Parts: sequence; C-alpha cells; structure tokens
Amino acid sequence: MKAKGALTKVELNNVLEMQLPEMKTALPEHISPEKIKRIVMTEFGKNPRLANCTQNSILRSVMEACQFGLEPNSVTGTAYLIPYKRGGVEECQLQIGYKGLLKLAYQAGVQSINSFSVREHDDFALQLGTEPTIYHRPNMGDRGQLIGVYAIADMGQSATIPKFEFMSVQECKEVMLSTPSKGANGPWKTHFESMCLKTVLRKLCKTLPQDSERLSWAVDHKEGKSGLQYDLDTKDWTYVDEESANSQEVQEDDAITK
Repeated sequence: MKAKGALTKVELNNVLEMQLPEMKTALPEHISPEKIKRIVMTEFGKNPRLANCTQNSILRSVMEACQFGLEPNSVTGTAYLIPYKRGGVEECQLQIGYKGLLKLAYQAGVQSINSFSVREHDDFALQLGTEPTIYHRPNMGDRGQLIGVYAIADMGQSATIPKFEFMSVQECKEVMLSTPSKGANGPWKTHFESMCLKTVLRKLCKTLPQDSERLSWAVDHKEGKSGLQYDLDTKDWTYVDEESANSQEVQEDDAITK
C-alpha cells in the first residue's frame, strides 16, 4: 500500500534518467545503464513497498548494484532491492544474492565455489586445527533438521587444499538478528536456509584473496547495522556503523541531561 507522498513511477524514471551517466561509469561494458533502469522500474512496479522508500535510498541501492556490476533483478537472483522500515522511515537496501556472490567470486579467479546444508541425520565431521577438513555424506532418506552450513572454494593450482568455512544454525541466527528486520519479515523469514547458505558463502569470500575490488566491496557491504555503503554525494564507499552512531547520540543526550 502506497503512503501519502509516495514516490511515483514518473518521478523514479526521471531521477534514474539523470543518473544514467554515473551508472555508465560504474558498470562493466556488457551491462548498459538503460538496462539497469528498465530492471529497476520493473522491480519498482512489482513491489509496492519500494514506492514508500526514500528516493535517496533507492538511488544509493541502484548505484551500489552498478558498482558491483550486478543487476538488481529478483528474477535472476544476483541482487535485490529490499525495503526496510527504520525508525518509522521506509528505506531501500541492496542485498547481494547468492548468485551475485558466486559471480563476483568467479570473476576474482576462484576455480569453483559452493555452499551446502548439513542436517542432523547426515554423516558429518568437521576438523579444525593444523589440518582442517570437512567430511560430509548426506543421508539419502530423512535428513532431519538443519544444523549448519558450510562453503568450500577451490583456488586452483596456487592452493594446496580448498578453503572452507562452517557456520552453525545459531551463528546464522545471530547474523539474522543483526539485520534491520531481525528475521521478522523479508528473505530471512521466507527463505531461512537459503540465507544461511549465502551468509556462509559471504564469510568464506572474506577469506579469499581480495584482488577484485568488486568482491572486496561485496563482502563488506552493509546488509545489517554496519558495513560499506555508497555515498551519493562523495561518489565513493563509506563505512557505516548505525550502532556506534546510536551509542554516540545516547552519550550526547546523557551529557545534556547531566
């Protein structure tokens, strides 16, 4: 349902039209800014809540997608425009999809990368220490409840063994609780296991060689309370920590009342 004073299709079309030159500068050659504009307009039409988001938050999310070289397209699953309510204000936030992370990892030179679910009836063993290994044989019948997820990346001939990361369901829930919705709605509520798989994949990508600027930005991108966010004014990335900002405001209020 659109709120009073909500952004209209005409208004969004006009601001995106003005943003085309900047989008072109950020995008790889095989993706045109006109295509991104068409995709954003389609997503805007599909999700009525986006009309209630601030114009700047939508533009910021679009520019972030351009910087990553990813289409904000819910059909392809590379990236999503997600509306969140923050302090009574609806804001759009770009969320990189599982396929988007895979694409950036392959562009960075990873030979193969994937993530997997572990369930209580699977034959699973995790060993850390000086010789870390994962053994996983999924149960062919009832696999039981989800207990964890892991991701593996093969770096090719330059690495002797594949790199991996494991996360328990509890660790995934802690990440979920750091997001604006805290899992009450959005993809963490509707696609919990898929979000766990993406989260462990993102954790693994943080440990990979950061030769690719786009992958480096993506793994530190703000999807919760802190991380990298594109600044429309400076046209550059900036680190945002909402928790720190809130803490500072509380400290200032305390100082005033004392």
